[in-house]
Amino acid sequence: MNINVDINYEPLVYWETIPADCFPFQDSNHHVFLTPPPLRGGAMLHRFKLADGTEYSGIYTEAIEKISCVREHEDMMIKDWILNGR
Repeated sequence: MNINVDINYEPLVYWETIPADCFPFQDSNHHVFLTPPPLRGGAMLHRFKLADGTEYSGIYTEAIEKISCVREHEDMMIKDWILNGR
């Protein structure tokens, strides 16, 4: 997996906010973003916080988390999804 390629997925486009109670085991609202280029499989980028305040990012299809990581690794996660379509 080569995720060190130059893929520009900015600017993120805000789509919606989903209340935390829509996601089991989540304590914060999810802020949903579209990426150019679009994520494969109709997936969308979610940003949220864990109960301890850690900022996280995840790639979701519908309300199902496919992959997530701490926010500082979001770039690698998005590039991997774009290249490999997990």
